[in-house]
Amino acid sequence: YALVAYQTAYFKAHHAAAFMAANLSAVMDDTDKVKQFYEDANANRLKVLPPDINAGEYRFVPLDASTISYGLGFLGKACFLFNPIAANLHLSNGYNSSKAVALF
Repeated sequence: YALVAYQTAYFKAHHAAAFMAANLSAVMDDTDKVKQFYEDANANRLKVLPPDINAGEYRFVPLDASTISYGLGFLGKACFLFNPIAANLHLSNGYNSSKAVALF
């Protein structure tokens, strides 16, 4: 148990954005836990970017050592449709409502 605690503390200290993104993605279904990890990220000087349909992914993703991209999967059940739509939007360089409607 001590080894796992040490490794977790090391990962949080040296790879904070990746650690927090993984934790936020793991608890995406629980709003209270997401809020707790979000506040912890802010307390550790990590920046969680707001949701962005053009750049966001389904899960929370570390962009660099101190920035996390918001996970669009947290926004609701409708985001289960996000993966195929996102693939087409990323290939076409951005969101366009006519392209999104054409996918349905």
